[in-house]
Amino acid sequence: FIFSLFSIALSLCGNAMGLLAGSLFENAQAADALSALFTVPLMIFGGFYKPSRVAGWVAWIQWISPFRYGMEGYMRNEFSNSVFGMQPVEDLGFELGLWACFWLLILLGLVFRFAALLVHRLLVRTIE
Repeated sequence: FIFSLFSIALSLCGNAMGLLAGSLFENAQAADALSALFTVPLMIFGGFYKPSRVAGWVAWIQWISPFRYGMEGYMRNEFSNSVFGMQPVEDLGFELGLWACFWLLILLGLVFRFAALLVHRLLVRTIE
């Protein structure tokens, strides 16, 4: 159930990011080509690196990355109460908690969706 919940929240957040990228550009080819410039840094800082190993001037990217919250949620779901003695949640420095990550994913999805709406409204007014 938790896995499905996080999968739905991540897909909604990804959809909102796509809407934002699509509303920033006039044609689909430009949006498709340049959306990687936004997505790849979010994926890189999405939780595979410990925050202490990342330079301070780029460490803030992890806090706007939906991949980070999704990864922490998936890892907490999979490895909480593990009988194997593995502690990847602590090893990677995840500290937020399962439900905080879920609600932050929902919040990021709403923020990206609202930003897409604002950008779209502003661009439509400038084109007219």
